[in-house]
Amino acid sequence: MKISSNINSAIFAYQTSCIRIIENVALQNGHVSFRQIRLIAYLYSAKTPQRVSDIAKSTEQHASNVSNVSNELVLHGYVQRVASRDDRRIVSLTLTDEGTAFFENIAHSVLKALADFHLYALNKAISVYGTTVETYATEFQQLINMSPIRLSENIETFSLREKRLKQALAGRVSVNAYYLLLTLATTSGPLSAGYLANYLYMDKTVVSTCISELSNKGLLTTLRSPADRRTIELGISPKGTEFIEGTLGIIDELFDTGRKYSEGVRGLLFRLAACICEPPT
Repeated sequence: MKISSNINSAIFAYQTSCIRIIENVALQNGHVSFRQIRLIAYLYSAKTPQRVSDIAKSTEQHASNVSNVSNELVLHGYVQRVASRDDRRIVSLTLTDEGTAFFENIAHSVLKALADFHLYALNKAISVYGTTVETYATEFQQLINMSPIRLSENIETFSLREKRLKQALAGRVSVNAYYLLLTLATTSGPLSAGYLANYLYMDKTVVSTCISELSNKGLLTTLRSPADRRTIELGISPKGTEFIEGTLGIIDELFDTGRKYSEGVRGLLFRLAACICEPPT
């Protein structure tokens, strides 16, 4: 199975940017981490008080992790503890009014950022592929339209998918390094570290760490840019391509896109993914 013909790998790379947009907007607008916004989103979606043990089981986390994050959010005033009327020893978590308003404000900013991102992708795909893509534009817009409640559900889906990817990779490479390598695998040419940082919404130091990790494993190639000899461009090595192709089964399990959407929308999503992954001309 080749990367170029695997729709799920392209869409996985594409949706990785959506995850990073959520994380980036949350940090910029609310100074909260992704794990904090994840718990806020979970409680927003739940609507009723939730016990830590139930949250941990549902989100596949250790109860101690949920407790630590909830403690941070209690200090922020976004989450409150509620004792059970039947048994005061049982304590549940729920959003405060401030926490609800905070998530809805963050959701508005995230949804606008995602809409801008998708509009860019759609316009670029139409300019490249023409009316074939335009035919499915309306269906695609319906696909990406999200309310705050749907966004909260998607955040949890993203989080669980990332955890399962980490488990499946079994320490062969880190999740962030895998995202970077997959992005290189779905492009037609080398990319600079700066472009990868912007595309993946990663801090440049994180990208630098990923580059070192992948280089040490022989999964990357490096060369100087013909346009600017000071710039190092990164590509995927034959060993890196072999590694990614060996993990496509993991991506297919995480992203069963083929069954979810019509053939036309699958084709559109693939073209959008390809356009987003392409470096600027």
